[in-house]
Amino acid sequence: MPWIPFDADSDEEADLRIIRDGVPSSLKAPLISWLSTFLCTDTGWLYSALGLRAQAALRIDLDIPLTGDMEWSVFIDSLMHAGDKNLVRLVDYILSTVTGASARDYVNTLNAYLDSSSSIYRAVPKDGAYRLSRRLPDGVEQIAQESVNLSSDAGSLLADAWRYAYGVDPKPAEAMDAAVKAVELLATHAIVPKMERASLGDAIGTMRAQGDWTHGLRDRDGKAPAQDTIYAMLMTLWEGQQYRHVVKSAVPPTPEQARTHVQLAATLVGWFASGAIVRANG
Repeated sequence: MPWIPFDADSDEEADLRIIRDGVPSSLKAPLISWLSTFLCTDTGWLYSALGLRAQAALRIDLDIPLTGDMEWSVFIDSLMHAGDKNLVRLVDYILSTVTGASARDYVNTLNAYLDSSSSIYRAVPKDGAYRLSRRLPDGVEQIAQESVNLSSDAGSLLADAWRYAYGVDPKPAEAMDAAVKAVELLATHAIVPKMERASLGDAIGTMRAQGDWTHGLRDRDGKAPAQDTIYAMLMTLWEGQQYRHVVKSAVPPTPEQARTHVQLAATLVGWFASGAIVRANG
């Protein structure tokens, strides 16, 4: 949560609470300070070995010499010329190497900087380490994690989709592919269990023909039929991935579209995995 001055008016407070993409100018110095904890010696020089590993991982040239030392200030100049995207990626890379008893303190310090500047990024646990991820409203990621935990196979695909969608370097197409495959795995098992090599399209067609599937939610006087809701959600997921169906005019998805896609998939995975979606007359 950002710090709000005691005398801020409503417009100023609203502006301070806006989540900011990229790296606001006010955040650059704190990020560099955090990086210096790991990359800068007490005498103001770059730890060349770690710097070279980071340069290789980022696949950029930061002018780090193969032999000899590099002043920290010179390294920072090179990093600034490389752009904000690479600054964020360097933070993400160094974050992934943070281990040991003091790891939580380093992560908390980084998150304090990110939170105070209303950054869109936040350090979160990932695969036994820490990584940067895009900030989400409270509870959204928890809901997705619960869906991941419900099914080992589909959950693994959903976790991949989540990383592709919300990582520092989003991969929208891969996110949507993994999201559809996660739902497809559970939907085909529930709806067309005897059909070999069934697709999500097969499951959707069968559900529509049967017409008696439910999600167990309350429906007042049939105004929101369960079958219609489930069918519309599945169709939205399916049609949103046009390029998968060899549509020549399809436009690649944007990162924003992929994130919405993955959130919808998380809900469907949770519903199917928990047994909430069943045939009403089954």
